[in-house]
Amino acid sequence: MAAAAREVGLTAACVAFRSQFVLDATNRDDQIIDAAMALSLHADAVRTHPLAGWIITRDPPDYEGKFVARLVTTRASPYVLVGDTLAEVQAALPPNLKRSSRQPSDLLDVVEIWFAG
Repeated sequence: MAAAAREVGLTAACVAFRSQFVLDATNRDDQIIDAAMALSLHADAVRTHPLAGWIITRDPPDYEGKFVARLVTTRASPYVLVGDTLAEVQAALPPNLKRSSRQPSDLLDVVEIWFAG
């Protein structure tokens, strides 16, 4: 039951998170970062926001042929990890995140979302 309760909470958080990303999807003042900077920025984000995570997209307009993970809190940030493969971007994410699969209501380029656990 505890796992089911966590999943329900995560699902509600995912809905709010996804809807905010749709509103901010046009944020294009990006700063490409590495794994070390992602870890630092993520740590700051979870200290100051109730919900923080990374939305991974495939082939977004500004990064054709790439996978991009964007740090998102109450808004989409300009901080992105960019890689040639999904595995490359996943490997650069901070540790101990919880994965949420793509949902039918997500934008077409969304692959998955990773939340602070």
